[in-house]
Amino acid sequence: MIKPLFLIFILSSILLVSCNNNDIVLTHKFEHNRWNALQKVQLQSHIADSEVAYKMTLNIKIDDKFNSDDFSISLSQMNDDGESRYYSYVLPIKDKRGDFLLKKANDGFYNYELVLHKHTSFYSDSIYHFDFNSMMSKLYINGIYELKLNIKEL
Repeated sequence: MIKPLFLIFILSSILLVSCNNNDIVLTHKFEHNRWNALQKVQLQSHIADSEVAYKMTLNIKIDDKFNSDDFSISLSQMNDDGESRYYSYVLPIKDKRGDFLLKKANDGFYNYELVLHKHTSFYSDSIYHFDFNSMMSKLYINGIYELKLNIKEL
C-alpha cells in the first residue's frame, strides 16, 4: 500500500518537472486593497534567454470597491544594460451602466487579464525592471487587490 505522503511527493515532483522553468510570475499585493497612485509598483527578474520569444500578460485582481470604469496603467521596462521601453494601456473594467464586464470568481474577486505583448523578446541576459504607474485621475484606487505579471516563453 502506497503511503499518502509518498504519493503527494511523487505527484508534486511530476508537476515540477512538467513546468517550464523559463516562465516568470511576479506579484504585487496592495495593502488594504488600495493603490496610492503616486507610488509605482516595482517588479524585477533576471531574464537569461534572449534567443526566444515571450508573451507578457498582466493579471489584475479587483473587488466590488473598484471605483472606475477602466484601468489605465503605464509600464516602464528597463534592464541593467540601459535598454528601456515605455508603454501605456487602458483596460475596460465596467460597461456603460457601471456593471463589471466579468463575473466574480469563487474567491470574491474579478480577475482581468491585460495582454501587454503577444510576442516580444529581451535583448540581453540581464536583470529587468518592470515599473507600473497608475494613469488614473484619482489619487487612491480602491478595490485593487493584486497585480501579477506573467512572462511566458512561447
